[in-house]
Amino acid sequence: MENTQYGKYIVTSLKTPAHFTPEFNAGYALWANRILWMDNNVVEGAFQINCSWYMRPPGFKTNEARAHTHDADEIIGFFGNNPDDRYNLGAE
Repeated sequence: MENTQYGKYIVTSLKTPAHFTPEFNAGYALWANRILWMDNNVVEGAFQINCSWYMRPPGFKTNEARAHTHDADEIIGFFGNNPDDRYNLGAE
C-alpha cells in the first residue's frame, strides 16, 4: 500500500521509536500494552501520539505518587473494552 498516492499515511503495524531499546520495550510491556505510536518518524509531519492499555505495574501501591513531566502537552483519555458500552470503564 505504500506505493499508492496516500499509502504512506496508512499505518498497518505498530512502530515504536528507534531509540526505544528492546530492554525498554520489555520493561514497558510489564505494565502496558502499546496499541499505537505515531510521530514524525512513522508518518512525516505527524505529531506524537501514544495509545496504550495501561495496567497496574508490579509492586505498585495505589497511594504511591509517581509524578513526572513532559516537554510537550499531554492528553490522557480513557475508554472501556466493551464495544457496546465503550464509556463504561468497569471500575470506580
